[in-house]
Amino acid sequence: MLLVVQYTMLLADFIVEARNYVNDHLDDFTWEGFDVYAYDEKGEQLNWGYTCSDMEDAVDRKDMLLKNYSKVVIRDNATRSVFEYIRAAPGA
Repeated sequence: MLLVVQYTMLLADFIVEARNYVNDHLDDFTWEGFDVYAYDEKGEQLNWGYTCSDMEDAVDRKDMLLKNYSKVVIRDNATRSVFEYIRAAPGA
């Protein structure tokens, strides 16, 4: 019986550690779609973003975000390519 309890505790520890690892490295487990992130005026990525199924949707979302934020990034999850977009200064 003691062996069963030890294995149960070991399995629980493994599940918790695996969950923490996946949550900390979520980008390593995302292989499809495009992520779109906006940045604040300090140049820091905001705590939220969008995931789009294709580049066309990601570009539409980027255009919408650039109305309110000076920098938006699109990341291709398949290739890990990153595309940065900076809003043009007024009158430029």
